[in-house]
Amino acid sequence: MRRDVDAVPSYPVSLPEPNVLGVGATVVADGGRSPAPFSSWGPAAVPVAAPGERILTTSRDGRYAYAWGTSLAAPHVAGVAALVASISPGISAVALRAALVDHAVPGSAAERPRILDAPASVRSVR
Repeated sequence: MRRDVDAVPSYPVSLPEPNVLGVGATVVADGGRSPAPFSSWGPAAVPVAAPGERILTTSRDGRYAYAWGTSLAAPHVAGVAALVASISPGISAVALRAALVDHAVPGSAAERPRILDAPASVRSVR
């Protein structure tokens, strides 16, 4: 169930630390432009989203399976963060967060989160 974690805090995502980055999940239906119905949101706490629906991953039985969740969206953002940090090794956590959030693109929903844009984030630190 979606909820605004800015209005009703949930921790640790609602911590006001400048280096904390909450990640929302998007749905497949419109090319990943809309927030998933299970993903919390909030412009301050969850400013960016990434694919989190129908993600092919490993399962407990050693096979592959499709899964849903913000736990599957967060690694997309972490991967882009690692790429940005590899290009700019001295980047601070605050500047890295800004590179991801400030260069994300608007989604289709009226409220945030914005959608992760890996190429724009990388270009911002070159």
